Amino acid sequence: MRAFIAVACPTDVRTGLAAVQASVKELGDYKFVKPWNIHLTMKFLGEISPGKVGDIVASLEKVRVKPFEASIKGLGVFPSRSNPKVLWAGVDAGCAAFLELHSKVDDSLLPFGFERDDRFTCHYTIARIKHMRDKKGFNDVLDEYSSRLFGSFTVSGMSLMESVLGRQGPAYSEVRRFDF
Repeated sequence: MRAFIAVACPTDVRTGLAAVQASVKELGDYKFVKPWNIHLTMKFLGEISPGKVGDIVASLEKVRVKPFEASIKGLGVFPSRSNPKVLWAGVDAGCAAFLELHSKVDDSLLPFGFERDDRFTCHYTIARIKHMRDKKGFNDVLDEYSSRLFGSFTVSGMSLMESVLGRQGPAYSEVRRFDF
Protein backbone atom coordinates (compact mmCIF):
# COMPACT_ATOMS: atom_id res chain seq x y z
CA MET A 1 0.00 0.00 0.00
CA ARG A 2 1.35 3.44 -0.95
CA ALA A 3 0.65 5.66 2.05
CA PHE A 4 1.11 9.06 3.66
CA ILE A 5 -0.09 10.93 6.72
CA ALA A 6 -2.01 14.14 6.07
CA VAL A 7 -4.11 16.94 7.41
CA ALA A 8 -7.04 17.65 5.11
CA CYS A 9 -7.85 21.04 3.68
CA PRO A 10 -11.36 22.32 4.53
CA THR A 11 -13.85 22.75 1.69
CA ASP A 12 -14.05 26.56 1.91
CA VAL A 13 -10.25 26.85 1.71
CA ARG A 14 -10.11 24.40 -1.22
CA THR A 15 -12.55 26.63 -3.11
CA GLY A 16 -10.15 29.57 -2.87
CA LEU A 17 -7.20 27.42 -3.91
CA ALA A 18 -9.15 26.13 -6.92
CA ALA A 19 -9.61 29.78 -7.94
CA VAL A 20 -5.82 30.18 -7.86
CA GLN A 21 -5.49 27.17 -10.14
CA ALA A 22 -7.91 28.79 -12.58
CA SER A 23 -6.00 32.09 -12.49
CA VAL A 24 -2.65 30.51 -13.47
CA LYS A 25 -3.99 27.87 -15.86
CA GLU A 26 -3.16 29.75 -19.07
CA LEU A 27 0.30 30.81 -17.89
CA GLY A 28 1.95 27.39 -18.10
CA ASP A 29 1.55 23.64 -18.12
CA TYR A 30 0.65 22.16 -14.75
CA LYS A 31 -0.37 19.02 -13.01
CA PHE A 32 -3.02 20.47 -10.68
CA VAL A 33 -3.90 18.76 -7.44
CA LYS A 34 -7.61 18.02 -7.65
CA PRO A 35 -9.31 20.34 -5.14
CA TRP A 36 -10.73 17.45 -3.10
CA ASN A 37 -7.20 15.97 -2.83
CA ILE A 38 -5.49 19.11 -1.45
CA HIS A 39 -3.86 18.28 1.88
CA LEU A 40 -0.85 19.04 4.03
CA THR A 41 1.46 16.02 3.99
CA MET A 42 2.77 15.37 7.49
CA LYS A 43 4.85 12.40 6.32
CA PHE A 44 5.11 10.42 3.09
CA LEU A 45 5.54 6.74 3.91
CA GLY A 46 5.78 5.28 0.41
CA GLU A 47 5.06 1.59 -0.05
CA ILE A 48 4.27 -0.15 3.22
CA SER A 49 3.42 -3.81 3.65
CA PRO A 50 -0.10 -4.69 4.81
CA GLY A 51 1.46 -6.35 7.84
CA LYS A 52 2.94 -3.03 9.02
CA VAL A 53 -0.31 -1.05 8.83
CA GLY A 54 -1.64 -2.21 12.20
CA ASP A 55 1.60 -1.34 13.99
CA ILE A 56 1.77 2.06 12.29
CA VAL A 57 -1.84 2.79 13.24
CA ALA A 58 -1.18 1.76 16.86
CA SER A 59 1.85 4.05 17.01
CA LEU A 60 0.03 7.01 15.43
CA GLU A 61 -2.83 6.61 17.92
CA LYS A 62 -0.34 7.60 20.64
CA VAL A 63 0.60 10.89 18.96
CA ARG A 64 -0.96 13.64 21.05
CA VAL A 65 -1.28 17.34 20.41
CA LYS A 66 -4.05 19.72 21.36
CA PRO A 67 -6.37 20.84 18.54
CA PHE A 68 -5.07 24.11 17.14
CA GLU A 69 -6.08 26.96 14.88
CA ALA A 70 -4.49 27.23 11.47
CA SER A 71 -4.82 29.67 8.61
CA ILE A 72 -3.83 29.32 4.98
CA LYS A 73 -2.36 32.51 3.59
CA GLY A 74 -0.37 33.51 0.53
CA LEU A 75 1.30 31.55 -2.26
CA GLY A 76 4.83 30.38 -2.84
CA VAL A 77 6.88 28.11 -5.07
CA PHE A 78 9.60 25.49 -4.71
CA PRO A 79 12.49 25.73 -5.34
CA SER A 80 12.48 29.40 -6.45
CA ARG A 81 10.59 32.03 -8.42
CA SER A 82 13.19 31.82 -11.18
CA ASN A 83 12.70 28.05 -11.47
CA PRO A 84 9.22 27.22 -10.12
CA LYS A 85 8.36 23.51 -9.94
CA VAL A 86 5.71 23.42 -7.20
CA LEU A 87 2.99 25.99 -6.45
CA TRP A 88 1.77 25.99 -2.87
CA ALA A 89 -0.37 27.88 -0.37
CA GLY A 90 1.32 28.65 2.92
CA VAL A 91 0.33 28.05 6.51
CA ASP A 92 0.33 31.29 8.47
CA ALA A 93 -1.15 30.77 11.94
CA GLY A 94 -0.56 27.26 13.22
CA CYS A 95 2.79 26.57 11.57
CA ALA A 96 4.54 26.01 14.91
CA ALA A 97 1.83 23.52 15.91
CA PHE A 98 2.20 21.70 12.56
CA LEU A 99 5.96 21.51 13.16
CA GLU A 100 5.36 20.02 16.62
CA LEU A 101 2.89 17.51 15.16
CA HIS A 102 5.32 16.59 12.41
CA SER A 103 8.09 15.98 14.95
CA LYS A 104 5.83 13.71 17.01
CA VAL A 105 4.75 11.78 13.90
CA ASP A 106 8.41 11.37 12.92
CA ASP A 107 9.27 10.11 16.42
CA SER A 108 6.39 7.64 16.40
CA LEU A 109 7.52 6.09 13.12
CA LEU A 110 11.25 5.73 13.87
CA PRO A 111 10.81 2.15 15.22
CA PHE A 112 9.45 1.09 11.82
CA GLY A 113 12.51 2.23 9.88
CA PHE A 114 11.19 5.59 8.69
CA GLU A 115 13.82 8.31 8.81
CA ARG A 116 13.28 11.78 10.21
CA ASP A 117 12.31 14.39 7.65
CA ASP A 118 14.11 17.60 8.53
CA ARG A 119 12.94 19.34 5.33
CA PHE A 120 9.26 19.54 6.38
CA THR A 121 7.57 22.84 5.55
CA CYS A 122 4.03 23.96 6.34
CA HIS A 123 2.29 24.13 2.96
CA TYR A 124 -0.56 22.82 0.85
CA THR A 125 0.61 21.88 -2.66
CA ILE A 126 -1.83 23.04 -5.33
CA ALA A 127 0.13 22.33 -8.54
CA ARG A 128 3.27 20.81 -9.97
CA ILE A 129 4.67 22.99 -12.73
CA LYS A 130 5.74 21.21 -15.91
CA HIS A 131 6.51 24.26 -18.02
CA MET A 132 6.07 27.99 -17.50
CA ARG A 133 5.01 29.96 -20.57
CA ASP A 134 4.53 33.35 -18.90
CA LYS A 135 6.84 33.80 -15.90
CA LYS A 136 6.00 37.48 -15.51
CA GLY A 137 2.26 36.76 -15.48
CA PHE A 138 2.82 33.90 -13.04
CA ASN A 139 4.89 36.10 -10.72
CA ASP A 140 2.18 38.76 -10.93
CA VAL A 141 -0.34 36.17 -9.67
CA LEU A 142 2.03 35.21 -6.84
CA ASP A 143 2.28 38.89 -5.88
CA GLU A 144 -1.50 39.36 -6.13
CA TYR A 145 -2.11 36.47 -3.73
CA SER A 146 0.93 37.08 -1.48
CA SER A 147 -1.14 38.19 1.50
CA ARG A 148 -4.49 36.62 0.59
CA LEU A 149 -6.11 34.76 3.47
CA PHE A 150 -7.73 31.62 2.05
CA GLY A 151 -9.29 30.65 5.36
CA SER A 152 -8.85 29.58 8.95
CA PHE A 153 -9.89 26.36 10.64
CA THR A 154 -9.33 24.13 13.65
CA VAL A 155 -6.95 21.23 13.12
CA SER A 156 -8.46 18.45 15.21
CA GLY A 157 -6.87 15.39 13.65
CA MET A 158 -4.80 13.78 10.93
CA SER A 159 -5.29 10.78 8.68
CA LEU A 160 -3.36 7.80 7.39
CA MET A 161 -4.09 7.89 3.67
CA GLU A 162 -3.70 5.39 0.87
CA SER A 163 -2.68 6.66 -2.55
CA VAL A 164 -3.52 4.64 -5.65
CA LEU A 165 -1.86 5.94 -8.80
CA GLY A 166 -3.94 5.90 -11.98
CA ARG A 167 -4.13 7.49 -15.40
CA GLN A 168 -6.27 10.34 -14.08
CA GLY A 169 -3.81 11.02 -11.25
CA PRO A 170 -3.72 9.70 -7.70
CA ALA A 171 -6.86 8.61 -5.88
CA TYR A 172 -6.67 9.05 -2.12
CA SER A 173 -8.67 7.18 0.49
CA GLU A 174 -8.60 7.50 4.24
CA VAL A 175 -7.39 4.37 5.99
CA ARG A 176 -7.69 5.76 9.50
CA ARG A 177 -8.37 9.12 11.13
CA PHE A 178 -6.63 10.10 14.33
CA ASP A 179 -8.51 12.72 16.36
CA PHE A 180 -6.60 14.87 18.83
